[in-house]
Amino acid sequence: MLDTDKKYTYIYDGSFEGFLCCVYTFYKDKDKLVAIKTDDEQIEFFIKTKAIVSDDNNFNTVYDAIENKLSFDFLNIVYNAFLSDTPNKELKILDFIVLGFKYGDKIINNISNHTVIDVLKLSQKVLAERHKLYGLVRFKQINNYLFSVIEPTHNIIPIIGNHFRKRYPNENWFIYDLNRETLVMHNNGNLQLLSMSKEKMKPYLEYKDDFETLWKTYHKAMSIESRKNERCQRNFMPKKYWKHLSEMD
Repeated sequence: MLDTDKKYTYIYDGSFEGFLCCVYTFYKDKDKLVAIKTDDEQIEFFIKTKAIVSDDNNFNTVYDAIENKLSFDFLNIVYNAFLSDTPNKELKILDFIVLGFKYGDKIINNISNHTVIDVLKLSQKVLAERHKLYGLVRFKQINNYLFSVIEPTHNIIPIIGNHFRKRYPNENWFIYDLNRETLVMHNNGNLQLLSMSKEKMKPYLEYKDDFETLWKTYHKAMSIESRKNERCQRNFMPKKYWKHLSEMD
């Protein structure tokens, strides 16, 4: 990072927009950083902090610089890594961006660099979980909507919607992340990302439909007890996802 006598912890709102505003401030003010934390995290005493306000112009400046001066692939890696549920990810991603602007997007191929390796791993973990959830999302019918609940390790809600829009283009549906209290909604061809508390979602979370009951009955009738292999099941469907798989009840 840039060498300066200042040592700050940046405080931001936890959004990707806010993070890129941190990157903007880092370059503008030439700060030396101790950490980048969200405004709901605990901050150490005696550390100078700087509140970073999300600003569309600053966000767009950094976003466009990464996409145009580096590449869209580089930007995708940054975004996917940011969606990971990993402590101190922000500083790692910032270091990755600094390397990119210094050496160009070819830095992606430098697998001897620890920063590059760390950020690529974060991105790959997010994409791997997204791919796994493609086959593990179970919908129930509620009025004119299909509804599903997931509890992913990483914040995949922002990147899971396009897949299901292509799979169910004529259906209105929403997928709810119980951990982060966010959802992606498909309504008449449009995707929306929304925040929604568990309390407001309670009627949907507790709803049981006839098709769900029918599927459980069918699965139980068709399964062969002597051929059950939970170890094999866990390889394809990790146990942490079973809670929301109706056939695993």
